[in-house]
Amino acid sequence: MIGIRLIDRVGTVIGRLGHRQATLATAALTALVAAFDYATGVEVSFSLFYLLPVALMTWASGPHPGMIAVAVCMVVWFMIDKAGGQTYSNAAIPYWNALIRGGFFAVVCLMLWRLRVAVGRERDLARTDGLTGAWNRRFFTELLDLENRRFTRERRPFTLVYIDLDNFKQVNDREGHGAGDALLRTVVADLRAQLRRTDLVARIGGDEFALLLPETGPEVAGPLVIKLHEALNAAMIGRGSPVRFSLGALTCHGEAPSADVLLGAADALMYRAKHGGKDRLVTGFWPEREAPYGPGEAAPG
Repeated sequence: MIGIRLIDRVGTVIGRLGHRQATLATAALTALVAAFDYATGVEVSFSLFYLLPVALMTWASGPHPGMIAVAVCMVVWFMIDKAGGQTYSNAAIPYWNALIRGGFFAVVCLMLWRLRVAVGRERDLARTDGLTGAWNRRFFTELLDLENRRFTRERRPFTLVYIDLDNFKQVNDREGHGAGDALLRTVVADLRAQLRRTDLVARIGGDEFALLLPETGPEVAGPLVIKLHEALNAAMIGRGSPVRFSLGALTCHGEAPSADVLLGAADALMYRAKHGGKDRLVTGFWPEREAPYGPGEAAPG
């Protein structure tokens, strides 16, 4: 597990390189390895180090660019071997050796790409909810902590929305858990259809969801969340579903101790909505004492 995490972290850094950057870095690394290979002479084998540029190109750009790096490294090794004056009993031996090294590099390239796919899948499984495809609570909490720290640097407010599905138990009781699971997936799809590309959706647990709206103050968050509430209800009415939504929207314009504290505050607003008659939106601020205006309630439009 520790090895996978280390590979993931190193791979994340490499994966941030664009194709052009990866190509330039691969070319520079190949030239560096070739220079050392030539300088050490024929008595010292340096061919293993050609795996470095192959690995870099494969991880950053994929298996096809990786195979191009394999071919380049194979040719470079062959040219240096010939330039080094190595003598062979048969003229075909250096060609054979080059092909063997190229085959080995190619196998490593393909295995490395499979490893990257496996690491990516492992990362996604650790971050997403298996039923709905939304972010899970653990990863969402990490993202919320990052947004909270970003506020400290840039002083830009953000809004956290906590959502609970009213009457969801009726769906499970009447139509079965399969129908309930399908409804949860539909809700996530509806949320994503209404939100901006920068907004994040997470399933916190059961029939509860959370949204993170970066750089969103009350003047934007209010109309956006009201519109979202109306759209969600309209979608449920159109499907003939009894499900409605209770929402708590917390606009943060001050640093919180932790993401868990913010989630707890947004959850409290959502429960105010439920206790106020369900299918309602309750808004608030963190910290409340600094809010330009107090928490508010609104019934669906």
